[in-house]
Amino acid sequence: FYTMRFIKGDSLKEAIEEFYSESHAWTNDQRRMALRRLVKRLVDVCNTIEYAHSRGVLHRDLKPGNIMLGKYGE
Repeated sequence: FYTMRFIKGDSLKEAIEEFYSESHAWTNDQRRMALRRLVKRLVDVCNTIEYAHSRGVLHRDLKPGNIMLGKYGE
């Protein structure tokens, strides 16, 4: 098994749900920037998983609910 430090924050699933929630009164520019931030986080996850795979590490339960997003980009 492998353990990591605890990350306080939301899961990727929660971030996606928040983006698509109807509670925002965003302008088109604000919505576009929020989507860019969300996609950047997804790309970071993809790069991290690619690196782990290149080192022989597999994650057997990879899903948005298991990906934690810290407030500083970790």
